[in-house]
Order: sequence, then C-alpha cells, then structure tokens
Amino acid sequence: MPLYNLYKAKKNEEVIVWTGDAQHDGFSVIRDYPADSRFVPVKKHDGTNDTKILIKVGYALDAVHDNKVALFVSVGKFESYLSNRVRYDFDSPESPNQEAVDNSNRSPQPLSLSDRARYTLDTQTQSIYDAETKKSVSLNDIVEMIYGLHVKTISSPSGAILKSKLGVQTWVCNSCVPTIETGLKWINERGFGKTLVDDRDDWLGGLLAPYKHSRLTTLYPHTIPFFPSTSQISKAAIVWVSFAVLLGHYLIPQQWALDSVSSAAAVILLVFLFDSWIPHFILGVVNVFIRFRMWYGQMSFKIK
Repeated sequence: MPLYNLYKAKKNEEVIVWTGDAQHDGFSVIRDYPADSRFVPVKKHDGTNDTKILIKVGYALDAVHDNKVALFVSVGKFESYLSNRVRYDFDSPESPNQEAVDNSNRSPQPLSLSDRARYTLDTQTQSIYDAETKKSVSLNDIVEMIYGLHVKTISSPSGAILKSKLGVQTWVCNSCVPTIETGLKWINERGFGKTLVDDRDDWLGGLLAPYKHSRLTTLYPHTIPFFPSTSQISKAAIVWVSFAVLLGHYLIPQQWALDSVSSAAAVILLVFLFDSWIPHFILGVVNVFIRFRMWYGQMSFKIK
C-alpha cells in the first residue's frame, strides 16, 4: 500500500504523491504559514503567498528490512516561483516584486527541520512507531508535529535557542576549527619544515577523517652539519637543533662537550624532538580538532 494512503489530507493544503520516483515511496504536503506568524511570506502580485511550508514524508524502498523501515521527515520553506528557477526576475509579471521579497527577508525566518530515525514504519501492519514517545502514531500526527515545530522556530524562545545552537555549530565547524587546523599546519610547515603529501588512499583525510601520520614529509631535507651521519632532516629542524646546541654550550659549557658521547646523544634526541616528535604531535592535535569537528558537526539539536 502506498504511504500516502495512510494520510488524511486537510482542506486548504496541497498533497503531492511521489508517483514518478521508483526508489522512494512518499508524499509532500504544501501549506500556508499561519496568518499570525511573525514570518512574512513572499507575496505574489495577486496578494497570495508565494512562500509556503513544504513537508516531506517518505522512505527508500531498498531500505526495508524484515518489513521495517525508518521514515524520512522534513519541513522547510517552499518558494513556488523559485522551485523551477534560479533567482527572481523582477521584470517578469510572474515574479514577486522586490519589495515583497525584501519584506519577507526582513521578517524572522523559520528553520528547516528533518529527522531520519525517530519513526519506524511496519510495511506489513501499516503501523508507525515513535521511538521518542514509545507509542504508535499516525502520519497525520507526524505531519502536524513537524509542522508545529517549524512554525515554533519563528518566534518562540525555544526556536531562538535552536537558532543560536545551529549558528554556533556552523561557526565552529565551518570557521573556527578549520582556521585552527590551518594555523597548526602552517606552524608545522614554516616552523618545522613538514607538510602533508597527497595520498589517494587517504583522500578523506582532513575532511571526513583524521590525517594519516605517514603523509607527514620533509619539505627541504638536508644532512645534519658537523655530525657524522648521512641522515637528512628539515632545514627548519637544523636551525632548531643548532640553536639548542649553542644554547646548551653557553649555558652549561663544562657539561657540554661536542665530542663526548653524551653530547652526541643529546644532538640525536634534539633531532628526533624537532624533526619528528613535535611535528607529529602538532599533526596529532590537528587530528583531535578534526575529530571534534566531525562529532560536533553531526550533533543534532531538538526544539522543545
């Protein structure tokens, strides 16, 4: 039985059944915003609303297992003129005018909401289980619930809190953390001569996964001066090691003898410190921020 058959349409709403979709079963409901809403819909020339509420309910047919499937529910603004156009053409008689669009943009804006896990449909019994309330619900209950939450985001205190949480989430994940990541990688490159090489097997690194430490490589390798070894380290590490050696020589001249075994061991430790340990530690910190961004970016907030 098509999902739409479980829904009882109301007056003054438009219902669109997904008849042309072979991969999904569902429907859409288009409603007007309440007249007492603080949000001002874009008006057409005849005074009717061009902006309406679009509610979608459905599921993927290939996601059904043992007669159970999670419903996808979403709600958001639907602008009929822009539904098949890129932008408004204010010179066209079919387009809302500039004033109507500006008035709408200046008003408090609703938030788009969605859920993919709360409701489970039993395709055999045609019943729907609400995991949050632990009760059976109807499609009408679901549509009314998400419709009410969408309207609630416009002006209620809980809607303002949700907008603040989403705003902080966007700023942290899209601006703050990426800036920190870039700064740490810059320190590794300019301060220690280390950079990340391209790796086709790690193409998700930095985006949806931490970087592999094996990608960390030396920008300008150079042999260690005044040291009997062919090993190469970054020029930046040579500067740091040289500075540390000179500092140790002048601070503790009696204990610091360059021809002693202890001094050679100290130089080796300094090479590892500036050419490996610190750069890998910085990359580890970058990966910590990537994991935080992934976790915080996937966090969902609810309006109550």
